Amino acid sequence: MRKAGLTLALLAVASSAVWAQKGSIPDQLYHQTPDSDGVYFVGPEVSAPTLAHPVPAIYTDEMVKSKVAGMSTWLLVIRADGTPTDAHVVQALGTPFDQAAVDAINRSKFEPGKLTGKPVDVRVGVIVPFRYGKYPSTPFIAVIERDLDPTANGWNSANSQPAATHTVSASFSSDAIKARYQGIALISTLVGTDGLPGAMHVTRPIGMGLDQVAIDAVKRYRFRPAMRDGTPVPAQINVEVSFLIY
Repeated sequence: MRKAGLTLALLAVASSAVWAQKGSIPDQLYHQTPDSDGVYFVGPEVSAPTLAHPVPAIYTDEMVKSKVAGMSTWLLVIRADGTPTDAHVVQALGTPFDQAAVDAINRSKFEPGKLTGKPVDVRVGVIVPFRYGKYPSTPFIAVIERDLDPTANGWNSANSQPAATHTVSASFSSDAIKARYQGIALISTLVGTDGLPGAMHVTRPIGMGLDQVAIDAVKRYRFRPAMRDGTPVPAQINVEVSFLIY
């Protein structure tokens, strides 16, 4: 890969649906809320944490001899006091590398994310790239899951298409990473009246194991449902999942 820092896919809701109609001005304000653990996602009202003092990962002799290059990707919570916690790997590189990555993350210093100027617990991704023969392997923050303001994309409670309120990035498959393969998958899903994505199928496949990865990511999307005359209705939409190497 030309740049090891990006193996997460970008997801975007395409502009197609079973019906489309201009609606009235939204009659309610959008506000982000925490999950059941009191943790926020980055979004229109919540800023992302930052790395105040990143600490590079330490290479062992085993890691150097392996000549492995790639990324160890973690999802964790940055507490309101800047402490990293609740870390779990979402894209593993191998035991010595993943252990070195999480050790580097735990030694790094973070500035917390904020809601209206007040520090809050925020869940983010942290990536540690390992490039053979290149030091240091310094962690950086990636927004893997994000809250969105649906009204910013035209959703309203009168007449509108579904609008995403929460998106999840997809990770490259191991085969795609090795082959430096990229492309854009198109996933069709039926968004129900509860805003949950339902039955899915791939309308534009790209192969290399990425189509299933894209489906798994879209399953974790959340939406405001389509509205017709003030009533939620099911609507079919397309979601583009772009696997790009920058």
